[in-house]
Amino acid sequence: MHYRPEVDGLRAIAVIPVVFFHAGFSLFKGGFVGVDVFFVISGYLITSILLKELEAGTFSLLNFYERRARRILPALAVMVAACIPVAIFLMTPAQAKNFAQSVAAVGLFASNVLFWIESGYFDMASEKKPLLHTWSLAVEEQFYIVFPLLLLLLWTYRRKLLVPALVVLALLSLALCEWGWRNAPSATFFLAPTRAWELLAGAFCAMILRRGIAAHDVLAALGVVMIGISIFVFDEATPFPSIYALIPVCGTALVILFSGPETATGKLLSKPLFVGLGLISYSAYLWHQPLFAFARLWTPETVSTTVFACLICLTFAIAYLSWRYVETPFRRISGARPIPRGPVFALAVTVSLLFVAFGIWGQMTKGWRSAYLARLPEAERHMLSMIEHAYNEQLANAMSRYDDGGCVFDIRTIDDAVRQRIVDCAEEHGPGVLVLGDSHAIDLYGAVITVSQADEPFLIGLVSGGCRPHTPMPYCAYTALADFIENHPDIFEFAVFEQAGFYLLQGPGFDVGRREMFGRLPPDETVPHFVPHMDHVLAVKDYLERLADHIPTVWLTPRIEPHIQPAYIRRSGCEHSYQLRPGTEEIFLNLEDMIARSLSESPVEFLSQNSLLNLSFPEDFLSCDALFWSDGDHFSDAGEERFGKRMQVVENARAVLGLDQK
Repeated sequence: MHYRPEVDGLRAIAVIPVVFFHAGFSLFKGGFVGVDVFFVISGYLITSILLKELEAGTFSLLNFYERRARRILPALAVMVAACIPVAIFLMTPAQAKNFAQSVAAVGLFASNVLFWIESGYFDMASEKKPLLHTWSLAVEEQFYIVFPLLLLLLWTYRRKLLVPALVVLALLSLALCEWGWRNAPSATFFLAPTRAWELLAGAFCAMILRRGIAAHDVLAALGVVMIGISIFVFDEATPFPSIYALIPVCGTALVILFSGPETATGKLLSKPLFVGLGLISYSAYLWHQPLFAFARLWTPETVSTTVFACLICLTFAIAYLSWRYVETPFRRISGARPIPRGPVFALAVTVSLLFVAFGIWGQMTKGWRSAYLARLPEAERHMLSMIEHAYNEQLANAMSRYDDGGCVFDIRTIDDAVRQRIVDCAEEHGPGVLVLGDSHAIDLYGAVITVSQADEPFLIGLVSGGCRPHTPMPYCAYTALADFIENHPDIFEFAVFEQAGFYLLQGPGFDVGRREMFGRLPPDETVPHFVPHMDHVLAVKDYLERLADHIPTVWLTPRIEPHIQPAYIRRSGCEHSYQLRPGTEEIFLNLEDMIARSLSESPVEFLSQNSLLNLSFPEDFLSCDALFWSDGDHFSDAGEERFGKRMQVVENARAVLGLDQK
């Protein structure tokens, strides 16, 4: 296989958007597709080498795995080893325990499985996971275990079926990917079966090029444009990977297939700057995430754009050193002073075992909890305990379902068994009360249970994180609920809906989420100017009106969200005068006013959560005995009790709807 400098240049096109995306630069909002570009390149290069050796009769699995070990493991091991002391120093016990798990997962080539279980790639917590990016290396490693064996078997016994078999596998993988983002999005993002088609796309490029194909300026340029569209147009709301991933994958394939040295694209990508960045791209990919994560762990406040710019420069400086002094010596098989195969394999096995042992040690010590607590003043130890307790409660509430064994229970989906149970409850108790919405509605349901369960024998919650009518995930049951209510209009007395407010807001030219709105802001910095996202507001209104055609329906408007970071809380203590960031209250009250106006001619009734809460800080944020918010916007169990009593949602909903009091 002859050297193609433009392919190294293409690596630069892959790594730069990934780095800038993880640094939070909004221009590169689709920068995560750089990983998909890497997958295609890897599939192409690996298959090119394998086919060359198979045709020459020199193929050896041992040689193949040796090359992969030399390419991947030394730089990876150095990066992980460097992260360990920093993580132990900076992280809380819960974070350190999680980090230890990820180190063990690296040693087992199973990072993607671990992060799938933890989910999800776009969560705020993911920004502080130094080894999150190793999921893609695990996908490649798993592919490398299976693909050469499959290729060897087909080449040896059914060579005519080689291409058809791989085409079928690629189509099945793509179909699974398209099904998966609707039904299991986290698994689809992280696991190899739904990513295999991207690597196989690169394999097909290798097969086509071995048969010969003419370079083509326009098609090569089109490939670059397709990659660029993905980087600058896609965002966190784009279902991914899915059929959308065909754009960067096919774009990469076009560049590989048609960017010969005589094309403008090939000449551009062969420039020394692009080639140089491509050569160090693997090490740059390895080092950028730990540097960014540790910077975010270091300060309870935002990490400024200037700091991230410096960290990006540091990333590429370290990447150069890693490429020259770690990658290059280990990859050298012949020539001056090569490192023999035996020590390479021995080192790989030893490092893997040490990483697994480190993971076990981290679990046994609960993230070196005793040593960590010994470093903290007593007041910080108390605050840390409160924060961890509130977070663990929230996690338990999100993962579990409440069920009293009778007619007070919450659900995520509606199947035949659930339908029958609801019908039976209505026959026993008469029409029930329905709470529905996203993770904020999980809080609401807990608050309602706290104050109303004794008086409400039939109380159902259809509540699930991420389930919002304006952008419903495939696993959400809004449509099934509406269909059920249309067929059983007497089943519920009324419904109360709530969802997180920041998903109903937008900034200048983009949708807003936690990170843009609060995640990078110091606790005293004015919140940027965000306005109601009217498309989302009206989509919620339309859905609730569908329900209101059959049952009385109330929209409990979004609560004001403090978004005060845990590290800041721990360091500030329970006596600190916690306040909302300037501008926060105005944003949410403006959103509430807009919702109220949109419902002025609607059968859906409006109930102001903020009026019911009448929040006053710092007393409604925490006491020295309890934290009332489990994170930036969700209630803790103590908060559900405190605010549930204050809001009396069921009674106030009945009053708004003009229903008789029970």
